[in-house]
This record gives sequence, structure tokens and C-alpha cells, in this order.
Amino acid sequence: MNDELGKMIKKIRVTKGMTLKELSKETDLSISFLSMVERGLTSVAIISLKKIADALDQNVSSFFVDNLGDCESEAYTINRSYAPNLRNIAGHYIYYSLTGKNKDFLLDPMLINLLPGQTKKDVIMFKHEGEEFTYVLEGVLTFFIEDKEYIMYPGDSYHGFCYFSHNFVNLSNNIVKVLYILTPPLFQHKTSPHNIDLKNSFNG
Repeated sequence: MNDELGKMIKKIRVTKGMTLKELSKETDLSISFLSMVERGLTSVAIISLKKIADALDQNVSSFFVDNLGDCESEAYTINRSYAPNLRNIAGHYIYYSLTGKNKDFLLDPMLINLLPGQTKKDVIMFKHEGEEFTYVLEGVLTFFIEDKEYIMYPGDSYHGFCYFSHNFVNLSNNIVKVLYILTPPLFQHKTSPHNIDLKNSFNG
């Protein structure tokens, strides 16, 4: 995974005529680190990868091969933690798909990483069809439901219908990770939960 990612980054950088020194300046990442990334000798955090993508005028998702997991059939999918399937990046929200491509699945499970830096001004309340389940894996999540505000910690969860205004954000200084399960699947929605770009979002 690291090797293929590094080769792709180097290819784009060279095509643009950019040196490692120039990329280092644009990303605030050291030349030695960037060199190791390109040679597949180290992994790269999604935040650093976002800096590289921005410097190269790329969408982060373009760095990822469409992973189908370790095993996928029409009936089931096995996903591996070492091969994350990046689905979409929308502002502070980074989505990883945990489902397959079978359009008959009723559930749409995702892993969402929320980057720090949000404020209450960023909260856009929305409502949509179906149900959703949110389980906090890491960090402190702030969940808004109508006029109520809930602080949720690792192990806390939410399950409910979505016909009332709601949203969740990361108001902390650390990354927040949540397991998010939506029904019906995202591609069936008329509105876009969490402002996901439905046109550019891919499933599985």
C-alpha cells in the first residue's frame, strides 16, 4: 500500500516539475520524510497526505486505489484495517467505506474521522430519510439534535430516525473517530448527510 502510494505521489510531483524541496516548502513536511514516503518506506497520516494533495492540486481520493477489501462477493465483504477504502473528504470529515458494492445492502457502514478545528459556527443542521447509528471510537464528539447538545465520549452511541434536525462535529483539539451506519445507503438519499458530495462520493 505504502509503495504504490509513494510511487503515485512521486509520479504526480515529477509530472508537475516540482522538486522535493519545493514540495517540502509547500507542505511544511521535511524533505527526508517526503523522500521516504515516495519510496514506500514509511506510512503517512491522512492530515499530512492532505497537505501533499493540496500542494499537488489533487484530491486525496486520487491517491487511493479502489480497494475491495481482502475478499468481496455479491453477498459479503471483508475489509482490512491496513487497506482503508477512502470514500470522500468533505471539509473536516474524512469518510472510509466499510461496505461492498452490492446495491441490495440495506446498511451503509462508514468510518468517519473528524479533524480538529471546527467551531459551532460550522454546525449546519440537516434532516434526511432513514435511520442512523453513530458510535464514538476515539475523541470527544459534540452531537446536536434540534435545540439540544450532547457531549459524547468513546463508547457512547446514538441511534435514531433522522426526520429532525441534527449533526455532529469535532469541537476539540484532537481527531475524533466514529463508526457511522446509515440506512438507506447514501446513494439512495435525496439529501446529503454531513454535506457529503453525492456526485463525487463513491461506495465500496
